[in-house]
Amino acid sequence: MAAAARLRLDRGILADRPRRHGRPLADLRLARASLDREIEDWATTIDEAWLSEPFTYVTLKGDAQFTFPAFILVMQLFNHQIHHRGQVTTLLTQAGEDVGVTDIVGLPGLAHNVVHWS
Repeated sequence: MAAAARLRLDRGILADRPRRHGRPLADLRLARASLDREIEDWATTIDEAWLSEPFTYVTLKGDAQFTFPAFILVMQLFNHQIHHRGQVTTLLTQAGEDVGVTDIVGLPGLAHNVVHWS
């Protein structure tokens, strides 16, 4: 069984992470880079067979249970991460921080790959 098959949302790759409240932004940036690497490493352990396996989720209240193919779990992991990164971007911008370019057309290195339609 792949390591990814043993992933649990409450005891998985995020469980041992210390809380980062009140830490300098540089520390948070390092923590994010570390977590990104951990997620990338985890992603290399999954394969198509695992993505097709059923994944059962029970709510924390225990009042509902859902079973989906595991690829739904992976999509939710990344989609929810995007949601929270958007929240952080908003909060940092409101606090006066320059969060840099967030639109794909402005990302460094992409300008030379632009296709102009005629």
